[in-house]
Amino acid sequence: MSAAAKVGLFALIVIFIAGIFILKIEDLNFWGGRMQRINVTFPDVSGLDAKAAVRVHGVRVGKVEKILLLQGYAEAVLSVDASLKLGKGATAFVRNMGLLGDKYVELAPGNPDLGPLETPGRLAGSSPVSYDEILSKIDAIGDNVKALTSSFRTSLAGPEAEARMKEIVENLRSLTAQADRIVAENRGTVHEAVDNIREITARLKADLPEVLANARTLLDHVDTIVTDNRSGLADTVKNMKESTAKLETTMKSVDNIMGKIDRGEGTIGKLINSSATHDRLLSTMDSVKGGVDSLSNSIGRIQRWGFQLDVSSDALTRTSDSLSRIGVVIQPAPNRFYFIEGSSDPIGNRTEKTTTITVTNPDGSITTTEQSVLSYEQKYTISAMFGWQFKDLSLRAGIREATGGVGADYRVLNGRIKLSLDAFDFSDPNRKFQLLFRGKFFLYKNVYLSTGMNDLMNSGTRSFFIGGGVTWEDEDFKYLLGSAPKL
Repeated sequence: MSAAAKVGLFALIVIFIAGIFILKIEDLNFWGGRMQRINVTFPDVSGLDAKAAVRVHGVRVGKVEKILLLQGYAEAVLSVDASLKLGKGATAFVRNMGLLGDKYVELAPGNPDLGPLETPGRLAGSSPVSYDEILSKIDAIGDNVKALTSSFRTSLAGPEAEARMKEIVENLRSLTAQADRIVAENRGTVHEAVDNIREITARLKADLPEVLANARTLLDHVDTIVTDNRSGLADTVKNMKESTAKLETTMKSVDNIMGKIDRGEGTIGKLINSSATHDRLLSTMDSVKGGVDSLSNSIGRIQRWGFQLDVSSDALTRTSDSLSRIGVVIQPAPNRFYFIEGSSDPIGNRTEKTTTITVTNPDGSITTTEQSVLSYEQKYTISAMFGWQFKDLSLRAGIREATGGVGADYRVLNGRIKLSLDAFDFSDPNRKFQLLFRGKFFLYKNVYLSTGMNDLMNSGTRSFFIGGGVTWEDEDFKYLLGSAPKL
């Protein structure tokens, strides 16, 4: 490597090291995360310089970017980590790193759960007492100490003060000697008195709070009673005397009655003294209890049942007939129910009438033909089915409009729409089975619109229908069933 290349490499290394020192000294951070600025007002920032550290619980989270002088106070602009969340109660303090260390800003972030800052990006801070103030206070304390010692010097100087001090010392010596003599003569008595005082104090400490509380309660009660019944105390005492006399008479009567009962006289005496009567009474009470329990269980089971009434009417668009229904759903368990319905059947009874037509031809021959006429007569039918509930889907089976059938219901949109499909009447050889599709849209909890197709499988009687109905849970109906006599 040439000399020029070595010099250039050395210069690059020196520049790189100088750049690192510049970054450290200037506290520049080009690779750090996002920062946020917070303006903090302090009454005094003596000793705090720009680029001073900002710490939270002693951990450095940023620096003082600059310090501004405003009217009446100083404002420090802090640059801290953007991830630091400030909440209500946040504040800042100017602190020292040790006794002679640099000053820095200690940031208390508050509690973000209580809400954000009332003024985002701005805090009110506090400054510590400066060393100048501490020194001035120490200087004032020294002046006071000097004045106090000077006063003592003046009071204790001179012949008179010396004589007074000697007199005080002699009095103290005499008093101490007398106290020693008294203590020596009464040492045992003093010990005994101290022990008694200690024992009395311990008892008072343990019992006095309870005694005071009871006394206070008793005085309150007595005061209340006397205040409220002051005028009636005399009448009360008189009534008590009269009641006592009557009570004596009553007790004599009671003694007489109890004697008759003990001797087995009268109905009560026989009932108490007769073991057979006692056994029959217990047997009767057990029977009554069994009947009450059975009745309670029956009523309890019925009251836990769910009852739902449904009344509807639909108009057929193909004919002028209508479909009217009134049904009851009894649900003894959450996943099981019974369905009973009375309805009008527009197809009704099928009647086939055969007519014989005889025609005489011009040549004198006779032609005989038979013509069949099919008619339907509306009737009223009963449906009785049992079913199983699987969340939004329910399946049914049983008697549908006086014939065997099955059905299914499905609820969507949280029960606002109910779709039903029933298949029944499989035994008629002259037509296909009946398939009924019906949809309900609930305008309110108890009111709905209905539409669907009746007898989908037979084109001759297939008809679209539209209508509506009401449904509700009848608590009165449930009560009537619960109060009905058990068979």
